Amino acid sequence: ESDLCCIPLRDIVYRVAMPAAWADDLLDAPWEAVARRPWIVAPEPSTHRRLVMGLFGEPALQPDRIIEADNESVINNLVESGVGISLIRDEIVTQSVDAGHSVVWPSTQVTTKLWLVHAADRETDPLVMALVAVLREIWHAESG
Repeated sequence: ESDLCCIPLRDIVYRVAMPAAWADDLLDAPWEAVARRPWIVAPEPSTHRRLVMGLFGEPALQPDRIIEADNESVINNLVESGVGISLIRDEIVTQSVDAGHSVVWPSTQVTTKLWLVHAADRETDPLVMALVAVLREIWHAESG
């Protein structure tokens, strides 16, 4: 949008995470078997929901059962508790896998970008300028 300034900060990798108890049935299963299980997604409108639904492709292939949760930690807890499958950020699911609470279906990962977005007409606002400068310094240091 022309009325917005968008600054990319970093890539975010999401992995298909499922309860550890489902590993024997699904770890080596084809997508169709994984897709038939319940899925946990964020409500509309959200990037998380769009990313999950993008895995399914055509509307006819959408998941049969959807559980909505509006918080990343709740989604992770629901996966760990055996409620369903979801996309979870790599750094979060890695901790869950290391603790033995979930497993990652190895055939898919999704990458998106984290952005700072602000109104273009505030680009010269000292507060916005300071925020942008600090974020560029922090994110550049983390990516470098």
